Amino acid sequence: MSAVPKIEQNQVSSLENFGDHLGKSLIGKRSSWIMGQISKRDENFISGIISYLKPQKVVEVGVASGWSSTVILNAMSQLGAPDGKEDVWLTGVDLSPDYYLDKEIRTGAAVAEIVPDLLPHYRLKTGVFSFQAMPDVGGVDFAFIDAHHAHPWATFDLLSVIPFMSPNSWVALHDINLCTVPRHQHKNRAPYYLYFLWKGPKVHSSPETPMIGAINLPENPRDCFSDVIEILSTPWEVHVPEDLLHLWVEYVVKYYGDAAGKEFMNCCAIANKPTLGRSNA
Repeated sequence: MSAVPKIEQNQVSSLENFGDHLGKSLIGKRSSWIMGQISKRDENFISGIISYLKPQKVVEVGVASGWSSTVILNAMSQLGAPDGKEDVWLTGVDLSPDYYLDKEIRTGAAVAEIVPDLLPHYRLKTGVFSFQAMPDVGGVDFAFIDAHHAHPWATFDLLSVIPFMSPNSWVALHDINLCTVPRHQHKNRAPYYLYFLWKGPKVHSSPETPMIGAINLPENPRDCFSDVIEILSTPWEVHVPEDLLHLWVEYVVKYYGDAAGKEFMNCCAIANKPTLGRSNA
């Protein structure tokens, strides 16, 4: 992939307009069973970003119905096939094999229903955490994180994808202001922390209270590890089982090094306190 373009906030509106143009081919195709999906404004943002960055290979963490997968594949297809030899353009990763709002429907089912011609370019990995999936996914140029919204899960997902991201690549984050919606009672803060505490370049969608944004990784993506640990150190909303944390530590050691593994382990030892009334899944 060639040098990744920079994105400034003043470019977002025009990118969203082009994203809206790309999305016209999906009008009227979303079935009534598809709910809890990204909004039309969010679709425009991610389609516009993809049209500008032209990634060769994308990973999406958190798939649910597969509507956002459909939106991403649709945008990539209208820009022409990626230049590389990758048959798979997008890999979706979701811990649940079933759609969380209807257990009779398989995760990602919208892709086959709405854009069946793009299935050869789509791979879905369910029943695994992001850190378990990424070694098989391999190198990617763009990521979209929209999975568990309780802190620290979005930050864990970012730590998973960073070792496989290309230099200066972008990571889109959904529901960055979800915790400000009254019915969420200031909970589900993971995307909020990750976006608003990010020290590097970032952009967000144009609404006054945006729900989607994107952060820009450095030339060596792993160089932001200490910044990510700082975000991870904010109070956790859920308790993560110790056996699962042990696997995370092994992953961090393998892909970031021993010193990073120790820093991660120390952070988790302080932050991972039992919480009342909140589950980890």
